[in-house]
Amino acid sequence: MLEATTKEWFVVLAFGAYPVENVEAAVENLMDALMESTKVTDADITASGKTGAIEVAMYVTAISQAKAITLAMSAVSEAIHLSGGLAQEWDQAAEAALASGDLVTTVRPADLVSA
Repeated sequence: MLEATTKEWFVVLAFGAYPVENVEAAVENLMDALMESTKVTDADITASGKTGAIEVAMYVTAISQAKAITLAMSAVSEAIHLSGGLAQEWDQAAEAALASGDLVTTVRPADLVSA
């Protein structure tokens, strides 16, 4: 029986679920919540104040690219929920974007990421 081995993946989730007027507060609260996650490490968030687009980059340890994306999406979803303090429609829009697949994902082995 072969044993599955894990490796580190670099994952970026990009989606546009935030009202533009809430982007700054959203990013700050989301980052605080994401830093509490045990599913990802070295997370970073960028956002557009003009479009409301959000990109969350992080490292994930998983047995495959598919599992890495699943873990990253789960961590971001939990962080959105935990970030609290924002309008309910903000949470609902972000959750809906993740759940519907209305996002762009990039995943590659972490050892191929240049610093």
